[in-house]
Amino acid sequence: MTLVSSHRKEIPKSAWIWDVSKNDLSLGLTFLKLFGEDADLVPKNLKSEILEAFCSAEISEDIPFYRKTHHSINDTEYFIEWVGEVIERNSEGGISKMAGYAELGSSPDDFTLTLSEEALFFSHLMDNIRESVYFKDLESRFIRINKACADKFGLDDPSEIVGKSDFDFFEDEHARPAFEDEQEIIKTEKPIFNKVEKEVFADDTNKVKWASTSKMPLYDGNGVLIGTYGITRDITEEQIAKQKLKESDEMFQRLSENVPGFFYQYKFNKDGASCFPFASEGIRAIYELEPEDVKHDVSAISERIHPEDVKVFTDSLKNALESKAEWNCDFRVQLPIKGTRWLRGSATLETDKDESILGYGYIKDITEEKEADQKLKERNNLFTKLSEQAPGFLYLHKVDAKENVSFPFVSDGIREVLEIEPGVLRNSIKPLLKLVHRDDVHRVMKSISWSVKTQQEWSCEFRVELPRKGLRWVRGKANPELEEDGSVLSSGFLSDITREKSISELNDLLRKQFESVLDNVPNLIFVKDLDGKYLMANKATREFFGLSKDEIIGKKDVDLGVPQQQAKGYHAADVKVARTGETLFIPEIKSSDASGNEVFHQTIKVPFQQVGSDEPAVLAVVTDISQRKQKELQLNETLDIVGDQNKRLLNFAHIVSHNLRNHAGNISMLLSLFDVEESEEEKEELMGYLKTASERLNVSIEDLNEIIDQQYKTEKDLKELKPAEMIQKVKEILISDILSYNIEFEENIDEGLTIEYNPAYLESITLNLISNAIKYRDPDKKPKVKIAVYEKNGHPYLEVSDNGLGIDLERHGDKLFGMYKTFHGNENSKGIGLFITKNQIESLGGSIKVDSTPGKGTTFKIRLK
Repeated sequence: MTLVSSHRKEIPKSAWIWDVSKNDLSLGLTFLKLFGEDADLVPKNLKSEILEAFCSAEISEDIPFYRKTHHSINDTEYFIEWVGEVIERNSEGGISKMAGYAELGSSPDDFTLTLSEEALFFSHLMDNIRESVYFKDLESRFIRINKACADKFGLDDPSEIVGKSDFDFFEDEHARPAFEDEQEIIKTEKPIFNKVEKEVFADDTNKVKWASTSKMPLYDGNGVLIGTYGITRDITEEQIAKQKLKESDEMFQRLSENVPGFFYQYKFNKDGASCFPFASEGIRAIYELEPEDVKHDVSAISERIHPEDVKVFTDSLKNALESKAEWNCDFRVQLPIKGTRWLRGSATLETDKDESILGYGYIKDITEEKEADQKLKERNNLFTKLSEQAPGFLYLHKVDAKENVSFPFVSDGIREVLEIEPGVLRNSIKPLLKLVHRDDVHRVMKSISWSVKTQQEWSCEFRVELPRKGLRWVRGKANPELEEDGSVLSSGFLSDITREKSISELNDLLRKQFESVLDNVPNLIFVKDLDGKYLMANKATREFFGLSKDEIIGKKDVDLGVPQQQAKGYHAADVKVARTGETLFIPEIKSSDASGNEVFHQTIKVPFQQVGSDEPAVLAVVTDISQRKQKELQLNETLDIVGDQNKRLLNFAHIVSHNLRNHAGNISMLLSLFDVEESEEEKEELMGYLKTASERLNVSIEDLNEIIDQQYKTEKDLKELKPAEMIQKVKEILISDILSYNIEFEENIDEGLTIEYNPAYLESITLNLISNAIKYRDPDKKPKVKIAVYEKNGHPYLEVSDNGLGIDLERHGDKLFGMYKTFHGNENSKGIGLFITKNQIESLGGSIKVDSTPGKGTTFKIRLK
């Protein structure tokens, strides 16, 4: 036998990776070259020999990894040295992966490694491992990466990365947390192991990868912290495969549990009336009724309840309504076609805004279940006698303190299930294991050992190969108990489930058929998890977004084009439903479809559980109410127009009645004075007043005609006015009252102030306030009216004060501006002036305040705009 040496120096070091958790060894492409011409003769169990050497001593980060292996191939001795280090840890911080190089030596002690060889090896190792490796400085900028990392970033040369950061390659969603992690490591010098990260690339936001990353502090040769380094493993396919395999199957199976029945919304009004505002199409099969039959009244259903179950049904419903608890009830109905059937109803109740009670529930036919229960009860007495003939066999399985296995008891049913005699297993389990399919043996033994060790229930499905029946599926269950002598005794049952497995295949077919049913429903029906990802979406949902099934599943609303703020609202509602376990009804949501058209939806969100994982999710049923909403908008628009017209008519009526009444009264008073006056000079003066009053009346009539001409225009058709001129005009209109009652005016008016205002409104406001000051004068005082017009902070103000009767604001303050409200018993008061005045002021963006003391007078302060 010879030692190999002739080709040693031409053989490069070969990289290797050891998955410690799986005890699996990956060897570099150059490894077989270490054996030269004997490469084809390397035995298949070589890896096993190497792994045995790897596990021969403790592995620790404190102890450099170094192993030597000796191999004899074709009468030639090969000595291989293995050097490595830790490259990945598990979530508990333990070592999960190691990597290094293998080098061929000519003798057991012929292994040396120079510094340059170490550097070369490191470079080869970096470029030959599948994981991405990177090094960063203290500012989280890249200083080096391996080839796998460069490929991930789309770089031809790893050196192109120098000076760049994650923000140059990833969206902020990933780059920001990664940066914060690295800065925390630099701050604390504590590593982070196996962190699962979602990587969203900046150049293509649809390019999303999942990775498991370990991040550690980086030190120089003197132990000074100079940055961080990390190792990233791509787990995208693992995540996607895991999600799809688990969710697509389980989702439809869960939904199918609710198919043979109907969903409904039940409403119980305060007056005792009740109805089903919504009932799904399944009501035809359950009650032999149409949804419309119960939309306004439940009598059609009440008439079908079995007479003997009416009390049970009504009592359960009454208790649920009174306690607001969940309603559950099993009852019989008598149907015209199917006859007597058993139904099971359930509902979640909540109080609506109008204090009516709403119930969201589901009713299904359980006739077969009830019949099965009845048969089970009838045959329960026969169970013991027939147990030996049941499709399965009972047994006792014992493992003593020395781990000897025996079966103290096995029923005769084993002959049918396993085609062997009961006594064959009395002292050994081997006859049974020989029948177990070779691919299932390890799993079965492992599950039994675990059950015995932990005293936890054993449950396992596996295949057996029988002499006559061939391949069969069986299911075993057992409950282990620890005996006083230290042995573990398990009582169990094993049965043939081959037919059940066949039925499972049929269920898969039924699931696909159910999926077809959902795809023919006009409603949008979908399920999302608490991360907001779509787990299921029917055809209507896919068509709404204009996407295929693969384009929706696993995506969030934002990914599908839903505005971010709206998506946040949807997600918050989903989380609330999942956490509270309560159904949520959203009467109206406005959104846009794939074509950009505005649509309105009504949504019901129901708490849901994912099959298998029991992870919470939310089932949503969305109904398009766009046509109904369009009619509502049209009605509201019509009401707004009518209201606006009524408002204008009211203003116009006031202006006509109030303004013309003052003109007419003024002219009537002047004519009366003219008739009794004998002095020609006085008559001439009164005639001048009459002429002025007549001219003012004509101007007011012209203004009213203009309002009529512009009745379809807004009251905000403004003109440039001077308040000082309008006050003078109003005083001329009221000249007869001013002269008759000897009114004294004190004015502080900005003569040059100009504002844009509706002239008819300004005249009406000024006329109403000054005429009120005269009308409600104190008969025991000389009447005095103060008028001020000024500008303050960019707003024009009008103030009218008097020393008249005043108003008790404590008694009448809240009614002061009400319609038809009077406070002094004046027979000429209509109680509408201040109401209209306030309405006119506020319609043009102004405000009015009042300060009054009974017996002292009143001040009105108006901000005109």
